Amino acid sequence: MVEAPRIVELPATRLVGLSQVMSRLSDTTAALWGGFMRRRGEVSGRTTHSYVSMQIFPQGPKQLADPAASFTKWAAVEVQHFDRVPSGMAA
Repeated sequence: MVEAPRIVELPATRLVGLSQVMSRLSDTTAALWGGFMRRRGEVSGRTTHSYVSMQIFPQGPKQLADPAASFTKWAAVEVQHFDRVPSGMAA
């Protein structure tokens, strides 16, 4: 049985990482994470040892039905502050 998508509200979190626009048809997740993992040591002030994979669907959940719909995927880590965001990464 497939679980229905759900929206979960989380407390505010500071993330630093890399992002790419992609679709499920042109999925570049492996390249995104490969690039981030090579550079993860550049991120200072981490609060956990966990990694965050986040997708942002600009048109909301209705996009899930269209495999060609573009969304932004993030490979990131949680940080205490945005004092030193490495070049080429974003907060």
